[in-house]
Amino acid sequence: MTVVLSGDGGDELFGGYDRYLPHPRVVAFDRYSPRALRRVAEIAAARLPHGVRGKNFLRHVGRDEQGRYLDAIRFFGADEKPALMTADLRRAIAGPDPETRLASHFERFAHLPWPSQMMRFDAETYLPEDVLTKVDRMSMAHSIESRVPLLDNEVIAFASTLPASLKIKGGHRKHVLKQVAASLLPREILERRKQGFGVPLGTWFRGNLRELFADTLLSPSSLQRGYFQPAFVRRIVDEHLAGVRDHTLRLWQLVVFDKWHEQYLDGGRATASAERNPFPLSAPTVPTNPALQVR
Repeated sequence: MTVVLSGDGGDELFGGYDRYLPHPRVVAFDRYSPRALRRVAEIAAARLPHGVRGKNFLRHVGRDEQGRYLDAIRFFGADEKPALMTADLRRAIAGPDPETRLASHFERFAHLPWPSQMMRFDAETYLPEDVLTKVDRMSMAHSIESRVPLLDNEVIAFASTLPASLKIKGGHRKHVLKQVAASLLPREILERRKQGFGVPLGTWFRGNLRELFADTLLSPSSLQRGYFQPAFVRRIVDEHLAGVRDHTLRLWQLVVFDKWHEQYLDGGRATASAERNPFPLSAPTVPTNPALQVR
C-alpha cells in the first residue's frame, strides 16, 4: 500500500469528542445552582489545598463555558503552577497568560453556538498541530501517503453550515455523519465505542514501566534541574502508584520533558551551556496547541 485514506477531521467537523458533551455533574451543578455560585465555587477552589478531593471540580464549575473548556484540555491547572514550577522557572518563562492568548481564538466565532465554538477551536489548534502532525510523520516515516477526504475544502465548507444540533443529538456525537454512513456500514461499526489512539500508560506506570517513570522523575538529576518542585512531583508519583488519583498524562508529560532534556541539553556541548545557564528555556517558543503545553 502506498496511499491510505484517513478519517481525521471527522471529530472536529461533526462533534466527535467527549469534551463536546457536558459532564453530568457539571450539568447538575448548573441546573440547581444560580450563576452567582460560580464565584463561590471559584473562591472555594482557590483556598483549598492541593490534592484535596473536590478542588478540581469546584475550580472547573466556577468558570464560564470557555474557561471550563480551556481548563479541561490542560494538564496542570493554573492554580497548580506555583506548586509545580520553581520560582526561578516561573520568572524565566514570565509573560502573557497562555489562557488569554488561547481565548483569542474564540473571539472570531463568538456568534456560533457553544458546541460549534469548541469544534472550531479544535479545528484550528488540535487538528493541525497534533492530529495531522502525528499522521503525517508516521505515514511519511513508512513511505505512505495519507489523504484526508473529510478535510476536503467542500466538505469543510458544508460541515460549517450544519447546525450543532445535527452533529450532537440526544447525547450522541457525529449524528449526521453516522446517519449518512448507516447504509454503508454495519451496525456494530456505527455503534462501536470510541477508541482513539491511546495506550494504557496508567497501567504501565504501575507495572512494567514503574521503574522507568519513577526512577526518571525522582532521580537526583531530574529533581535538581531546577524546573519543578520536588515535593509536588513526589506527591503525584505517590498518588498515582497508590491508585489514589490517575496522573497518567501529567506523569507522561514530565517524563517526556525529562528525557528530552537529558538527550539534548545534558549531553555533549549542551552540558557546558546548561551549566552556564541553568534555565536554557528562558525564552521558549510556545506551541499554540494547548494540548502540547505544560501550562
